[in-house]
Amino acid sequence: MKTIKLTWIALIIISLTFSCSNGPLENNTSSALKTSKTLKVSKTVTVPFKADFFTKRDYSFTPDCTEYASDGYTGNYQVGEGSGTHLGEFTVIISFCGAPNLQYKAGEGVFVADNGDELFFNIPPWGVIGHIYPIFDDPYYELWFGDDFEITGGTGRFEGAWGHGATDSWVNLSENGWMMTPDGPIPDGFIPEHQTDHMFTGELTFYPGKRSNK
Repeated sequence: MKTIKLTWIALIIISLTFSCSNGPLENNTSSALKTSKTLKVSKTVTVPFKADFFTKRDYSFTPDCTEYASDGYTGNYQVGEGSGTHLGEFTVIISFCGAPNLQYKAGEGVFVADNGDELFFNIPPWGVIGHIYPIFDDPYYELWFGDDFEITGGTGRFEGAWGHGATDSWVNLSENGWMMTPDGPIPDGFIPEHQTDHMFTGELTFYPGKRSNK
C-alpha cells in the first residue's frame, strides 16, 4: 500500500477528530488525586463503563499546542453528544494535538451529563502517543483509532472518580472515500466538519454517596 501523500495527511490531522493547557479543558489528573484523598473515608464502587457518542470537528476554538509545534503537532477541537452508563444522555468536548504522521497526544475531554455533572478523561493517557490508521475497505469510514483512555476525576457524583478503558473510534473523513492517485490515496470530497463515531468501554470507580444520581 502506498504511503498517503504528506500534504493530505497534514490536512487530515489539522482538521481531524482528538488539549493542551491554556484552553477550555485542563489536565485534571492531579486534581482527581487531590480530591480522592479528601474522599478516602467514603466507600467507592467500581462499575462497568460504556459510552456511545459522536464528535464533530469544531473550528470555534484551537487548542494551544505550541509545546509540541516543533514536532509538527497542531490543535484540534471537537464537540458532540451521546449516552453512557452512569451518565445518561450527555454532551462531550474533546481536544488534542495531532501531527502529520497520524499521531496525536495531549488529548483531554469531558462528558457533561444532563444535570451538569462532569466526568473528565484523557485520551490517550497523559504522556502517551495515540495512533490513527487509514482504512480502505469500509464504504463509510476512512480512518480508525483504538487507544486507551483514562478517567481523571469529575464533579457532582463523579467527584474524585478514576478509571480506564479503550476506545473504538471511526472517522467519516470524505464524501466519496479515498481517491487513488499516482502519489497515493487522497480523500475524495473532504468533509471539514467530519464526524467520528466513538465507543468507549472500560470501568469506572467513584464515590456515589449523596452525590450520586445512580
